[in-house]
Amino acid sequence: MSEAGTIAVDAVFAAFGIDALYVPQSGPSVSVRVVSKSRDETIAFDMTRISVSTRVFEMRRSEPVTPAAGDSLTVGDDTYVIQGEPLSVDVDRLVWTLDTRPA
Repeated sequence: MSEAGTIAVDAVFAAFGIDALYVPQSGPSVSVRVVSKSRDETIAFDMTRISVSTRVFEMRRSEPVTPAAGDSLTVGDDTYVIQGEPLSVDVDRLVWTLDTRPA
C-alpha cells in the first residue's frame, strides 16, 4: 500500500463520503463512512430485458469490518443488503466495492 494512495482515498471519503451503520449477520454494528453510487443494470432473460436499479457503495478497507455477502448497511432511513462477494479492485486494494439491494 502506498502512503499517497491512502491519503488520497481518505481525502475522497472525507469530502464525498456519508455516514452509515454496518450491520454484520452476527456481531455488533459499526459506524463506517461510505461513498454511494447508483446505477441501473439491465438483465437479459430469454427474450426479455429487465432494468434493475442497484446501489453500489465503496468502503475503505481501513474501516474496522470485513464485509461479507448478507451483511447490511443502513444509510439514513434506508437499509441495503450486500449481495455477492465484496470486491477490492483498486490497484492498492484500499477500497471495498459493495453491490447491494434494498432490504
